Amino acid sequence: MTNYFNYELTGTGWARFSIVNENNIGIGFEFSYLANPLADLLSSLNKLHKNESSSERVNFPQEPGEIFLFIKNNNANLTLEIYYHNDLTYEIDDEKILSDFENIYFDKDTLSNFSIKVYQEIEKLLNNHGEIGYKEKWVEYEFPIKEYTELGKYTQSSR
Repeated sequence: MTNYFNYELTGTGWARFSIVNENNIGIGFEFSYLANPLADLLSSLNKLHKNESSSERVNFPQEPGEIFLFIKNNNANLTLEIYYHNDLTYEIDDEKILSDFENIYFDKDTLSNFSIKVYQEIEKLLNNHGEIGYKEKWVEYEFPIKEYTELGKYTQSSR
């Protein structure tokens, strides 16, 4: 179960993702603007809530490494897995990633709990930077307000 989640902008075009489970086992890493993981993460959670998907992947390019977060949903019970490769591959085949890349994090959670943790953290991010400040700092992409607002609707009843 996710105990702590953090997503912060650390510099122009760079951000940090951290996650810690209830046993205080976690991982943190920095990544670059070569992808849009915040929008992808929020969109993935929205798809899971709407039952449009049972498995989602979010890409975090590191220059030169690459990290993938897999979120698998089974009746609102999530499996969270993070895989690492020391080179930027832009791999699109999930099976290749799962078999060839190093698994560096595994946890189980509920869709509700993980969504709330993510939403609350992104709410802080938006409050700290605003939409304009986010775009200035992240450079390539706008703040994903549509995806953020949609996830907020799914988390309202649980907060």
